[in-house]
Amino acid sequence: MLALDGDRLTPQAADLLRRTGVRGLLAFAARPVDGVHTIGFDHADIGAAAIRHLIARGRTRIGVVMTQGRGLDALARPRLAGAESVAVRHPATVVPVELAYTRESATALARHCRDLALDAVFAYNDEYAALLLHALQAEGVLVPDEVALVGCDDLVLSALQRPALSTVRLDLPSPARIADSLHQLVETGTAPPLPAMDAVLVPRQTS
Repeated sequence: MLALDGDRLTPQAADLLRRTGVRGLLAFAARPVDGVHTIGFDHADIGAAAIRHLIARGRTRIGVVMTQGRGLDALARPRLAGAESVAVRHPATVVPVELAYTRESATALARHCRDLALDAVFAYNDEYAALLLHALQAEGVLVPDEVALVGCDDLVLSALQRPALSTVRLDLPSPARIADSLHQLVETGTAPPLPAMDAVLVPRQTS
């Protein structure tokens, strides 16, 4: 079994899964989970990487998108916490802003950016960042001159935007290595540790 949201997995749940016959249990989680082979994946690191970059570029009032997509708030909250942990050590302010994945919501946020005096937005991921980019442009807000943008995931679409989106790339073990680890867990009950996720900033034209 591969748990993509291992932070919700408890040692008791892992024990129950083993007793029901699950022989290999691998999870992405911010912290180790007893009885689970864990790959470190802390969403706070993603928010921290984005905000460090924006602060280094001179931005001081930064919106962090809190998605209204179903289930995504569980990922957005630790990204916000990571952003806040960096901002508190600098003369910078983080402002949570809500954004649904709709044209109407993006337009409303684009219009609100000036009211909030935001000079940058970490937009949760590349899809939300691209949506907000087009809304800002439609409202006459210059990117990055007035508002810088950073997404996440380094999707192909991020480099295709005009201007091209800065983003956070998530470096992870390859699918083949993960599959090999699961196979070893099933066969032997143990496997070598896998490297944790590394959040790497990819600077492009929006920041």
